[in-house]
Amino acid sequence: MAFKDTNSRVEKLLTAAEASFRREFDTMVRAARFKLTVPVLEQLIATGRFALAFDTLEEVIENFSRTWGKRFNIAMAKTATLVRKNTPGNFQAQQASESALRKVREAQARIVREFLRQQRLVSRQSLVDSMGFGFDTRTQAVRFRDAIGLTRKDAAAVESYRRALETNPALTLERKLRDRRFDRSVRLGRLPASRIDRMVDRYRERLLAARAAVIGRTEARRAVREGVEESFQQAEQAGAIQPNTRRKMWITARDEKVRGSHSPMDGQVREGNDPFISGDGVALRYPGDGNAPPGEVINCRCHLLDIVGATAPTPQISQ
Repeated sequence: MAFKDTNSRVEKLLTAAEASFRREFDTMVRAARFKLTVPVLEQLIATGRFALAFDTLEEVIENFSRTWGKRFNIAMAKTATLVRKNTPGNFQAQQASESALRKVREAQARIVREFLRQQRLVSRQSLVDSMGFGFDTRTQAVRFRDAIGLTRKDAAAVESYRRALETNPALTLERKLRDRRFDRSVRLGRLPASRIDRMVDRYRERLLAARAAVIGRTEARRAVREGVEESFQQAEQAGAIQPNTRRKMWITARDEKVRGSHSPMDGQVREGNDPFISGDGVALRYPGDGNAPPGEVINCRCHLLDIVGATAPTPQISQ
């Protein structure tokens, strides 16, 4: 018995998972905005109960986190199908196994914890800034709502974009995520407040889309790879695959955008649970490894090729 996973199968899993995460992130933001309307937030702020808004945010983030479990289970099932097609017997992956359930629970808890922490930081900063500028309660509520889904860096970019439009519009022509349909108005000079509001809204939405893309790419690799690993481990435990006969090869996107620490990893092969080593000496179990530093995993486009069987050809190992 010997077989290789296919690049096309992995790419399909990743493409579908990325699209799912992007779509659900957008749903999460829309759901939060639907529940936390300006009048609702205005009332919470006016009565000193704005902290209750975070309960609603936690609820919608929990719904978003379930996307991870769904993509994990799909990857498990698809990998089990691959094993069945290439081995005797009728191996079935157990999505309700203790190991699988633990991985899903831990990942979903991590997502809720990280997203909620980020949202608390950006939302509270929005309120502090609004109060500092002496904005009325309604404006504070609007700013709080507008910050939903953004990071602190994104929120700061939105505010600096607004200030530039109000004071020196020409500077905004350097912003990559600007809506270029407004460029003519910018070049003509002073902008009315209503036009600035529309431009800022468009800029904010593009920042949200960019963040959704990064989250989609990062979390897709984590969910898909963990699902693949869980399925293969269960196959070994069930005897469908002989122990110590599975290898994994790291494959980069092989273009100029590959991060420097990952370029030398292209072609690295590891057995079992042995980690890959990046050019910076960081150990990674797979692309997007949640235990690795953010600089090694965020927006990573690499993936792994699985090779199973004692007689399967082994590509040259790159150190």
